[in-house]
Amino acid sequence: MEIRALKEGYRVKHPQPKNDVLPSLPCRLCAYGPGSSGKTNALVTMITDPRFYGGKNTVWDKIFWCSPTATIDPALDPLREFVHDNLSQDQSSEPTFHDGLPIPFLEAQVQKARKVSEFLKKTKAKQQGFNILICIDDLAETKGDPAAQRFVNAAFVRYRHYGVSTILSSQRVKLPLLSPTVRVNATGVLCWRLRNHSDLWENFVYEYSALCSKEKLYAAYKAAVEIPYNFLYINCLAIDLNHMFHSGFTHRFIMEPEEEDK
Repeated sequence: MEIRALKEGYRVKHPQPKNDVLPSLPCRLCAYGPGSSGKTNALVTMITDPRFYGGKNTVWDKIFWCSPTATIDPALDPLREFVHDNLSQDQSSEPTFHDGLPIPFLEAQVQKARKVSEFLKKTKAKQQGFNILICIDDLAETKGDPAAQRFVNAAFVRYRHYGVSTILSSQRVKLPLLSPTVRVNATGVLCWRLRNHSDLWENFVYEYSALCSKEKLYAAYKAAVEIPYNFLYINCLAIDLNHMFHSGFTHRFIMEPEEEDK
């Protein structure tokens, strides 16, 4: 017997990007790439550019960027300008940039988002929900921190229900905070050229080889990263395998024959 979709109750709707390449919001993204790979530039572009999530009519209501040098990193200046020009986020009480991972502050922001989502759902309001972005860059300094691990796991499992999107940016594929819970719940993966053989094969190719063969996945990865500063992008929510793997955000990889070619 066929299993049909259940009739859902009221769902809070969130503003979405104008293209069907990026995951719908709220999203959970993992970005892997060593230093000077172009990772920060790509993430800032994705957040701020009107072709993606940004522009004057941005989908974001609040943005929080957490990294060891967030307040002084010149690579984040375009994001500073974007936040200043396009968001009404109060930088004195809810600053965007944090040197480290301020867990109590972020948890307070999540609870605010939860109350808003619960109110909208309770009243069945026509108003769209808010989109909050938490970007955590460079996880090395949070090694062995149980509170950080709990927060990141919760961000990838529960916080999406409150309109909170999370991006984890790391120089390695497997670090303490990139737990199986995080990796299995990611809605998208961006991978630049990796410099560690075990990272590439044991922690990336084998990790996603259930989606397609290891040979096809490695071929797509190699073709994508051979282009300077480019990356392999996997849209984990795509139903069609031929809409799942991309070279950057510009080209799709055809992983199996199209219907008319079968």
